[in-house]
Amino acid sequence: MSSLIMNYINSLYSLKVNETRLKENINTFKDFTEKLFKAMNGIITEDVVTDHINIYIQLISELSEEVDDITAYIFFALRNIIQPKIISPRELRDELLKVKL
Repeated sequence: MSSLIMNYINSLYSLKVNETRLKENINTFKDFTEKLFKAMNGIITEDVVTDHINIYIQLISELSEEVDDITAYIFFALRNIIQPKIISPRELRDELLKVKL
């Protein structure tokens, strides 16, 4: 009977030790996952920022090209040269037909 009680006490002690180890392992895993998610969020945030910067660079390039085109149109207009992108030949013809001398 005493060996049965000793086995029971040893089993309870082993259970308590295993429970403590499990709690420690859970906390270790929790800390690891928190650090991992923080690192992943940092990487994801960095990727998002990089994507936005690339989009802004592309938009600035497109706007720069448009400004260059408009500057060229103004330059030609100052020399009395009409660019088709400002007014198409058909629109120019229509406007000229409206003029009465």
